[in-house]
Amino acid sequence: MVVSYLLGTLSTGYLLTRFAFNNQNIDFRHIGASAILEKTNIKTASFVILVDFIKGLAYGLLLLSLFPSPEIKNIFHYCVIGMIIGHVFPFQRRNKGGRGVIISAGLLYSIIPLPMLIGSVFIIGIKLLFKDSALAVFLSMPIITILTYFLPINYQIYKPNELVLFICLPIMIILIYKRIFPKDFSLNPVTKQNLIYRILYDRD
Repeated sequence: MVVSYLLGTLSTGYLLTRFAFNNQNIDFRHIGASAILEKTNIKTASFVILVDFIKGLAYGLLLLSLFPSPEIKNIFHYCVIGMIIGHVFPFQRRNKGGRGVIISAGLLYSIIPLPMLIGSVFIIGIKLLFKDSALAVFLSMPIITILTYFLPINYQIYKPNELVLFICLPIMIILIYKRIFPKDFSLNPVTKQNLIYRILYDRD
């Protein structure tokens, strides 16, 4: 899990902000694709999204090939959660990591591709309808979790209820926590309205 955490901290956004834009005095609020888009351009942000997704997908597939037996599946979900925590709370940036959505998507596609594909179509539909990707991502979380539980699919090393308990729910908790407290670990007081807006729209 420690190795997975360290790999997670080496996000594309971190490497870009650390090296490519280090001499331009750009103040990124975090190292996720949305913050990169705010300060640079859509090509750079798209590159961050693509590389982070491939990184998550490749790491998930690698873990499945290394630990294919159900008897050692604990290693898989510890490594998955470790990588996401590293991406969201990197020690190099004093925990100002990305939101973790893209890296989580890549990892989840490696083990639950059909629920993720349906969830991705739903996200695109909500994005086009309401013009808000943050709301689309939030609404897709329970849908993907429900599909994971009820779709009659062979999930290799996991049973559906195990996937929900050990993979989907922990990822949902991390992503929602990052929405509520985007800057650091401290439980800063938030108003009820801010809480609702942060959970639904990822902003105040």
